[in-house]
Amino acid sequence: MRYRPALAARLCERLGAGEPLSLICREPGMPSATAVLAWLADPRRADFQAALARAREARADALVDEILSIADDATGAEQVQRSKLRVDTRRWLAAKLAPAKYGEASSLEITGPGGGAIMVDRPERLSREAWLARREGPEPPPDTDEPAGA
Repeated sequence: MRYRPALAARLCERLGAGEPLSLICREPGMPSATAVLAWLADPRRADFQAALARAREARADALVDEILSIADDATGAEQVQRSKLRVDTRRWLAAKLAPAKYGEASSLEITGPGGGAIMVDRPERLSREAWLARREGPEPPPDTDEPAGA
């Protein structure tokens, strides 16, 4: 299907409201999934690429709203497992669509004493073989200023 800004805008609007792209693309009058991928790959369609990215973030927000509705629904105690599955699926999808916002972030920061820089004693880099040989050898004696046998 030929790219038309109005069609692309309608697609992004529906996607942002929470509809899956695969279902939107199956409807008559909407572009196929292949056409959408071609639009995304076309460097002349930077406007569509940005709009689709915003729509996916909005879809993640819509999924989070659904999660709250599902979790707060107190009717039908026998449907607890189904509701849990629905929540978990939407949580996973939101994290994939907007990882910076809904993903499980983890970071590791390494600093030296007092939060300063890490000091490196030996700037040389060991080869893998030398490193393995050093690891497999006997434990080195502890660094001390005391003479042996003192």
